Amino acid sequence: MHFFYYKNLLLFSFLLFLVSCANEEKDQFEGNWEAFEYTVNGMNELESQSVFLYLEENGKFLQVFDMGQSKREEPGIWGMDTGKKIFTLTYDKTGQTVTWDIVEFESDEMHLTNSETQGFFIQLKIRRN
Repeated sequence: MHFFYYKNLLLFSFLLFLVSCANEEKDQFEGNWEAFEYTVNGMNELESQSVFLYLEENGKFLQVFDMGQSKREEPGIWGMDTGKKIFTLTYDKTGQTVTWDIVEFESDEMHLTNSETQGFFIQLKIRRN
């Protein structure tokens, strides 16, 4: 009886530890980010717009493209897998998931690349604001 109890307690404690570690990793990504470099096939996309990414604790995001006279807002769900160095954005409107490779991550800066769209290579560098 005691062995069974302690075995289950140990398993539960280990699972709780794994969940808390996953939440800590996700906490590092949450917050408000602004693009300081955004290129598509080497062309600077920030000359005509500002790009903001708001990552919420509940896994939702809002991506804002500010073109001065107008803004476009794209909500969705975000996720990450730090083991595979992957960051994903799934857009509510289209259901499309865009997968970004995490090239570099620091507490206040993230460098991402995307080459899954045929014919395009996208680099995005964002800074926490």
